[in-house]
Amino acid sequence: MSKPAEKVEDALIREGWKTLVRKMGVAKATRFLVAFERGEGDSVKEIKRFWRGKSLDEIYRMVKRTRMTP
Repeated sequence: MSKPAEKVEDALIREGWKTLVRKMGVAKATRFLVAFERGEGDSVKEIKRFWRGKSLDEIYRMVKRTRMTP
């Protein structure tokens, strides 16, 4: 996949995640994705790609901020 296409895909994944979290909450959104993706692909690679470039502190702050947002 080309770099511009990867950026579009990353943006789409982030928008989808934010929508799921907003509608379902972090716990239910996570359970949904786990159930939806169970048994296919390499989840570790996907998680690394999704959070690429973010430090653990940044990820923690993003998750905490998302959890606090109604």
